[in-house]
Amino acid sequence: MARSVTHPEVRIGRPVPAVGLVGGSLASSALLLEADVDAVAVPVAPPAPDDTDLQPGRGTADAAARYGIDLAEVAERAGLTGAPGEAWTLLLPRPVGRAGAALPWDGLPRRLVLVGVGGGTPDELRRAGAALARATRGLRRVLTTVATEPGVDGPRAVRAFAEGYLLAAYRVQRIGAPASASEAPASELVVVGRDGVRAQAALDEAVRGATATWLVRDLANTPSSIKDPAWMADRASALARAAGLRVDVLGPRELAAQGFGGILAVGSGSASTPRLVTVAYEPPAGGGSRRTRHVVVVGKGITYDTGGLSIKPRESMVPMKTDMAGAAVALATVLGAAAAGVPHRVTAVLPLAENHVGAASYRPGTSSPCGADAPSRSRTPTPRAAWCSATRSRGRTRRSTRTCCSTSRR
Repeated sequence: MARSVTHPEVRIGRPVPAVGLVGGSLASSALLLEADVDAVAVPVAPPAPDDTDLQPGRGTADAAARYGIDLAEVAERAGLTGAPGEAWTLLLPRPVGRAGAALPWDGLPRRLVLVGVGGGTPDELRRAGAALARATRGLRRVLTTVATEPGVDGPRAVRAFAEGYLLAAYRVQRIGAPASASEAPASELVVVGRDGVRAQAALDEAVRGATATWLVRDLANTPSSIKDPAWMADRASALARAAGLRVDVLGPRELAAQGFGGILAVGSGSASTPRLVTVAYEPPAGGGSRRTRHVVVVGKGITYDTGGLSIKPRESMVPMKTDMAGAAVALATVLGAAAAGVPHRVTAVLPLAENHVGAASYRPGTSSPCGADAPSRSRTPTPRAAWCSATRSRGRTRRSTRTCCSTSRR
């Protein structure tokens, strides 16, 4: 009698940390006086030619004046270079005793973070954002003036900085154990001195991209003992319906009836039966001629790939829990398109199967599972057979349809 196994809960579709924009400056902002602000981060750049002192970025002088601290001397003593990816935290002391004299930073956040930004290019700001995410784990709100320099492309700088911060804030879930508060990203990052419609639109793009990346990472990192085709189909369906998208799931009977031989062949040796998931986004009415365009993304969804009868060596099998990353990317793409409200149709096709070894495994030398009569190569069918099956059966497309394929293979 088969045992029912209860797996630990895995959160899929986790929200990224909050990032906000406000105008003003550190010199006068009342945000520094709010109790839940734990840190202030300011930019520093490498010395100018023929100079030895670090260049303070926007907001650094304001912070130095408000705290009553010579931050240039602090940076020199810490040995900072201003290179991108550098972040150093100064933890300020509290007064001791009843008669202790008031300190200049009383009532202000006790942490000052000096963040290297290099020359302030988008790539360097991404590295700066990543460094800040690592330096502020376990904190509540963090204020920063990084990516607010005048004379640069503000929206582009904000997007690059936010992308680096949000992507570095990701941590793999500890399945079956509570998350450590000290490893959690700061609850909110507030960029002080940059606001406006264009900057907010750029930040929204960064958040959508990071949300999609977090989703793909969470799905790829989930162990295959949990992540079988049915589990993947359930997660995809739940996320799609929550976003208001149309979803269609085919199980083994529907796949056999509709001729999806490739998916069935790849999954024939596994006790976890295949699925084919289709998630569709339709733009609102009134999109004009662009609404007729249709992008279809097909992602490889092999939840674990042993190689079948042509079994892989151990070293090659270890990372195979990520062999479904292509399907995760396809799912994240259509969800991102819906969140962005793109003006054309987007459909994600997720052929999901587990390529395992069993008595019913597909035999080498059998006719092609995609419906052609030509014999296959003398090996177990590759998971590309599932692609072939999905794209042939879903391939009745018009000239305005563009199909992309995504795979986890490098």
